[in-house]
Amino acid sequence: MENIKDFLSMSEEEKIRRIKSLDSKEVIHILTSVGTNALSAELLNQLAVAYNNSIQPEKAMETLDLVKEQERDAKWYYRYGYACAAISLRLQEKKFLYQWKALEMIEKAIIGSKTQEVIDWCLEIMDLRPDLTELAKMNPSSFPRLSAYYLKARPDNEGSEEKEKYKKVSAIEWIFDQKEYLPDAFARDFNMYMAKRYPDDWSEGMADEFVLEEPEILVTYEAWIRSPAQLHDNERLNEEDDLKEENKDNDMWQVEIMAHLKADNGKAFTLQELIFKLQNLMADKELGDHVFLEGMEYEGHECEGNGLINDPDGIPVFYVCCGS
Repeated sequence: MENIKDFLSMSEEEKIRRIKSLDSKEVIHILTSVGTNALSAELLNQLAVAYNNSIQPEKAMETLDLVKEQERDAKWYYRYGYACAAISLRLQEKKFLYQWKALEMIEKAIIGSKTQEVIDWCLEIMDLRPDLTELAKMNPSSFPRLSAYYLKARPDNEGSEEKEKYKKVSAIEWIFDQKEYLPDAFARDFNMYMAKRYPDDWSEGMADEFVLEEPEILVTYEAWIRSPAQLHDNERLNEEDDLKEENKDNDMWQVEIMAHLKADNGKAFTLQELIFKLQNLMADKELGDHVFLEGMEYEGHECEGNGLINDPDGIPVFYVCCGS
């Protein structure tokens, strides 16, 4: 655990950089030990991120409420909307109120966003939540910017045959950490996470359901690395130029990685197997605060995959969507 005195002696910039390198449990421990009254707006935001990633959306909202109104940016509204959306999954009586609040926050996040990044995060929530999409479709005048970016750009989000075929993996979820698992240990932690996430709907047998009927796939994801040695044998960089010395930031490179995954049975991936393999890919990399798996997006087929495969017919490629 971080020494609190050492943390307090850091500059604000150093504190933020340090917090972004830690897992959610450590972030919550440090920042609650310091006390929310002593935290800047950015550190309050990071505490809220940790609560969201730890499936504690109520605490995330309480923390975000402490940020002064004039300091609430697009990311603040996204995180508040994320928490509202998570709470709505647990409710029946007040479900609509939190769904509506989530859409209001997403709308404000899109309006206030100065980059495409936050807009993409907002659209990922919509991709994962058909109930929110349907509510927004029924009320386009209440959410005009959301309608412009999402409902018009993706009027039928399941249009193509490939999108329909790979629909299940667009909704998979998990929280990545820097722990490399053996299969039995992962099975235990995965089922505990899913049971907590969906207390009324999850059973252990669901972990073994097939979600991707492909014998092998390629996945791409973004991460920070300190050395090419962190790449596994089944991984390649999409751009070797990313490793130029001038591209380093705090002794790390931001890179996009492609990995080749094979199904254990040679036919299809189960839910647990797929997320287990993704977790172990990520375990030795830095993801910053983008540790929340928010599905995978089909991107087409590749024949060579940066030298990982040689298949004239190609195999499917998926982008691993990670949010904060």
